[in-house]
Amino acid sequence: MKSKKIEEFIENYASKSTQRIYCSHLMKFFEILQKDPDTYFDENKDPKEYEDDVKLVAREISGRPPMSQKGVMSAIKVFLMENDVELKQKIWRGINRRRNGSHPITIEKVPTNQDLQAILQYGDVKSRALFLLVAVSGMRIDETLKITLDNIDLENRTITVIYDTAKGGRTRTTFFTEESKGALQEWLKRRKKFLKIGYKKSKYLREEISKKGYTFEKNTSGTAIKWTIKKNGRVVSDGELSRIDNRIFPFTEHNARQMWNRLLEKAGAPYNEKDTQKALAAPRYKMHQHTIRKFWFTTMTSTEANENHINTIGGHTSELSKAYKKYPEKILKKTYDSYSDALSIFSDLNKVNDKIDEKLGEQREIIASLQHRNNVLEQQMHLTREMMQTMAQQLEVLQNSSMNRGGK
Repeated sequence: MKSKKIEEFIENYASKSTQRIYCSHLMKFFEILQKDPDTYFDENKDPKEYEDDVKLVAREISGRPPMSQKGVMSAIKVFLMENDVELKQKIWRGINRRRNGSHPITIEKVPTNQDLQAILQYGDVKSRALFLLVAVSGMRIDETLKITLDNIDLENRTITVIYDTAKGGRTRTTFFTEESKGALQEWLKRRKKFLKIGYKKSKYLREEISKKGYTFEKNTSGTAIKWTIKKNGRVVSDGELSRIDNRIFPFTEHNARQMWNRLLEKAGAPYNEKDTQKALAAPRYKMHQHTIRKFWFTTMTSTEANENHINTIGGHTSELSKAYKKYPEKILKKTYDSYSDALSIFSDLNKVNDKIDEKLGEQREIIASLQHRNNVLEQQMHLTREMMQTMAQQLEVLQNSSMNRGGK
C-alpha cells in the first residue's frame, strides 16, 4: 500500500535509512487500524478517535522488544503532529509507562582487545581493514561503508563523516590509529582488483553502475565468462573502473555482516555464541557486528579522556552539546591520540613482528657482510688467477728463449 501522505512526510528527512524506518512504522500503524492514511485526517473527527487508535496500536505491538515499540510510537507521534493532531502528553506518558522498560532485550557481549585479535586473525586484508577501522574510529558500520576516498586523510589519520552519511545528519571528524592505517594501506593496494572482480561477479554492482551510464557485455568462451565494461561504446580502463565507486569499502552492509559472522564461526566458541531468546525473531550472535563500535566507546570511556570529546568523535553528542559546543578538530585529535594506545588490537603481535623484523635486519646485515667478503675474495682470486696466467706466460717465454739459445 503506497501513501502520498506518508511519502510527503518522510521526504522531510535527509537520511534514506530514517525514511525507510519511519515509512515501515507508519505502514504498520495503518495496517493494524485497517485505515487509509490518505483519508485518515478529518477536521470533523473527534480527537478521542485518534487517542483510541494510538492506544490500540500500542496494545497490538506490546509483544515487541521495548526499543522497537518506542520507535513505532515515536514515528506515530511525529506524524500526527505534522498533520496538526497533538494528543495530550499524559496519553504518551501512559503508553511509555506500560512499556516494559526502554532498553534492548537482546543479550550481547562487547568484545575486548583480545577478543578482536582472536577474531580478526582469521580475516583477509579486506575484512581486517574494515573491522579494525570500525573498532578504533567509533564509526557505525553503515557510516564506515559510505566513507569515500575523498573523506579520508591517511597521512593525518583523519576521517570526515559527511552530514548525509552521519547518523543525525551532522558532519563530524573522527580518527584512526597507526595500526588501522597500515591495514587500510594494504587494502587500498588490492581495492582496484576487488572492484574489477566484483563488477564481473555481482549482479547488484552491475545494476548500480548501470545507472551511471555504463554497459556490460558478456562473452562466453567454453566455460569461461568474460565481462567487458563500456561507456558510450568505449572500453573502460582499470583506472576509471576504480573511480566509478569511490567508497573505500565498495560493498553493502549485508556483505559486511556476512563477513563478520564468518569470522565469528571461524574463531569458534565463545565468540560465536548466540542469543536464543524466544522474544527475538531469530537467534543473534551475542558479539554481533554493532558491538565492535561499542568496543570503542567502552574502551575510550574507561580511560581518563574527556567524555564530551569522546561523545563528539563518536557522534553521541546531545542536542544541547551540538548547539553550543563546537570542539576544534585539533583538540579532539589530541584527546584521541593521547589515549589511542588503549585501542590497539594486535599490540602483542606487533611486538613479536618488531622482534622478527629486528632479527631479520640483523640477518640481512650478516648476509650483506658475507656477500661483501665473498666479493672481495672473488676479486682476490681473479687477480691471483691473472697473476698466475702472467707468470705462466713469462715462464713459457723464458723456456722457449733458453731452448733457442741451446739450439744455436
